[in-house]
Amino acid sequence: MAGLGITCNSKNLLSKCKGMYQHFYDDGVTDGNFTTHYVVLAYEIKTGCSLGYLPKEQHDSYKWLSEVELLIDKNVHKYTKWYFQEGQNADASLINKN
Repeated sequence: MAGLGITCNSKNLLSKCKGMYQHFYDDGVTDGNFTTHYVVLAYEIKTGCSLGYLPKEQHDSYKWLSEVELLIDKNVHKYTKWYFQEGQNADASLINKN
């Protein structure tokens, strides 16, 4: 939470692992001479804390959406939508076997 500039009591945090996701990009983060592959371990975290102020170092604006709004919004990247769509995580076949 420190990365968001939020201080919370850990007793108030609830977390759930959403799975492992893979993101592939045709260009590199520093230049376009190579591709990029990210492996993401996604967690859903409920904080009970106010998110009235969020840092703007990486994003200059934020938009709050319901899950339905997020999934139909054309401005939301497909990789973001995957966190809300069943079976899009890279380890889905492993998780569903249990």
